[in-house]
Amino acid sequence: MRFLLNELSHGPELWHQRSYLARVVHVDGDRGISDEGILPLSYFIDAGGPDAVAVALESNGQGDPYPAVYLRKNGVVSERLLAPHPLLDFTGTQYQRELGGILDPVLSASPSPA
Repeated sequence: MRFLLNELSHGPELWHQRSYLARVVHVDGDRGISDEGILPLSYFIDAGGPDAVAVALESNGQGDPYPAVYLRKNGVVSERLLAPHPLLDFTGTQYQRELGGILDPVLSASPSPA
């Protein structure tokens, strides 16, 4: 979980290609958690695949960038938007709690921590 939040705060690919690139992590009950790297967000959403999470930075042109979390569980992708941070630091406890709640459905089946 801290890995994903750190990527949102400091990952140059996510900052330079907002709403386009995402950090993707697969979650498998047998193999555990694996970093799949930086992928186009549209590929993650459209291609299907195992349970996974993708995080990206998005913006609406009216305020600070904000994290977007895409959770794929049983082939269905859902999106959750997190609040922006005035210093663009998404590593705090508020973000850890919120991301933990979002990831709980896939992490509860995984043998390794995020």
